[in-house]
Order: sequence, then C-alpha cells, then structure tokens
Amino acid sequence: MLATQKVLSESISVLAKDFATDYRLRKADGMTIWVRSKGSAYLLPDGKITAFGTTTDITESKKAEEDLLEANRDAEKSHARYEQVVSMISDMVWRHDVDAHGQYVASYISPVADRILGLPNGTIGNNFEKIFLIYSSRRLAGCARVAFRRD
Repeated sequence: MLATQKVLSESISVLAKDFATDYRLRKADGMTIWVRSKGSAYLLPDGKITAFGTTTDITESKKAEEDLLEANRDAEKSHARYEQVVSMISDMVWRHDVDAHGQYVASYISPVADRILGLPNGTIGNNFEKIFLIYSSRRLAGCARVAFRRD
C-alpha cells in the first residue's frame, strides 16, 4: 500500500489531472480485492490543494485478465508441443485457417511438406490455390528442364 499511497500523494502534490492507479485493498472482513482509483487535483483560491476522484472494484476484470494471460500461456505451450510432434513425423501436415476475407490460408506447413514440395518463404498466409500454383509452376519448370535437356 505504501507504493500506492506514494503515487496518489505525488499525483495530488503536482496537481495531476486524470491520474489513475490500480492496487489491492484489504477489506474489513479480511478479503483482498483489486481497485482502481482515478482522480484529479486542483489548487483552490486560498492556496490549498483538493482532490476529487473515485475508487472502483475491478477484481472481476483483474481475474479475467489473469485468466486470459494463463490461457495464452497454455495455448503457446500447446502450440509448441503440436509443432514439435508434427515436425517429427514423416507425413506432410498442413493447417489452414479462414482469413478475414473468408479465404482458406495456410497457417502451418510441416517441415516435411516444405522439404518435399520445396515451397518458398512466404508460403504461410497464402491461400491453397496460390500455393498449388507456385508448386505446380516450379514442378512444371523442373519437368521441362528434364524433358528438353540436351545431353
């Protein structure tokens, strides 16, 4: 609480406008909650300083924020495990997602697929038709070089 008191005191002493700080507060029943204090400080005509503000219980939003951070950490771990497992298998694995325009775009291509097809950098994020055209044109060009080679 000392750090919070310092922030509030400094905000008032410099006549801060629209200051805000979040902190934990222990209620009379012993329960700890999160609150956000917001306010502004003003200099009165007699030279005294006054402050007006509010303090709001933000416990639920802090809990939701913590839950979201934990879910993101779990998702990152899960995604890393998924890519590790997929990189060890000998099959080609593709994952497509729908973009903002309703198009299916490659969001993951396993190293095996990349190695077999020889896809260029930047393939992730392209739709399947474009990837197929890139692959087909490379494949066709390779076949043409073999077919028209003069030995």
